[in-house]
Amino acid sequence: MTSLTGSGPFDRLARTIQHPSPIQARALAALRNASFRLLRTASGAWDDRWSGLTDVATGLPVGIEGDDLPNLEMGAVVLARLAPLGEGRHRLAGTPMPLYPGALRIAENFIKPGGKIGRAHV
Repeated sequence: MTSLTGSGPFDRLARTIQHPSPIQARALAALRNASFRLLRTASGAWDDRWSGLTDVATGLPVGIEGDDLPNLEMGAVVLARLAPLGEGRHRLAGTPMPLYPGALRIAENFIKPGGKIGRAHV
């Protein structure tokens, strides 16, 4: 959550690290730019990039890298916080939460123009 000064928890964490290594700097930047996304399984074919996902807000495919990715059934929708790695690559920044249809309808009220998820506009 962002504070009144406009900085979030990862911004505050980044300020405490005096001389981050290049890897630490990239990780902190990715976490500072992480955002919540609604993702739907779009195909039954899974690979090492969890590429069978579509962003519910934009309809675009989303690929996620990692070795800790959960198995999802076809058509499942999850709310996940994604940290961008560049070149269209993402990493999970937390545990994805599967949504049942009622929760999905509520979550869809938080989609802003441009496909971002934020405060509800209802």
